[in-house]
Amino acid sequence: MKKDREAVTQLDDTADQVEIAKLADQAFVETIKACAKHREVTRILLSANGDINFLSKIKKAVYKELLARAPKLVAANDPSVQNLKKQLPVRIPLDYLFEIYVGLMVNIIQHWLTSEDPISQRQVRGIMGAAQILSPLQLLAFSDLPEDLTDIEDYQF
Repeated sequence: MKKDREAVTQLDDTADQVEIAKLADQAFVETIKACAKHREVTRILLSANGDINFLSKIKKAVYKELLARAPKLVAANDPSVQNLKKQLPVRIPLDYLFEIYVGLMVNIIQHWLTSEDPISQRQVRGIMGAAQILSPLQLLAFSDLPEDLTDIEDYQF
């Protein structure tokens, strides 16, 4: 993650959300490579029968990394973010923010590692980039959600 941070430090203070999302292709390269290299071990450790302490260590490392990257990732100057802050006057405590962000990133990687038919490293980095700037509801627009959801019980996850 420290190697990947170099890409983030190149962002200027006027970066918008799209630039931040696109940066994920560079900002998660080494992290995703390491996960792929140790896929089988990581898959076992993150499984239901795995080691809960391993997940806790990963989360702590990602918390620290988020703190290091946060000053460059805050899109505080983005007009759309400013507009949302005015319309939705919600303050998110830092511990909740950490859980949301870290949970999201770890869950994406965990799903990728445990998938029977994994997508490419570049694709997972793209998903991570989009997930950094879009809400789960907005991400639905980028999904392969079936048009006919009448038989959703039959849909395989």
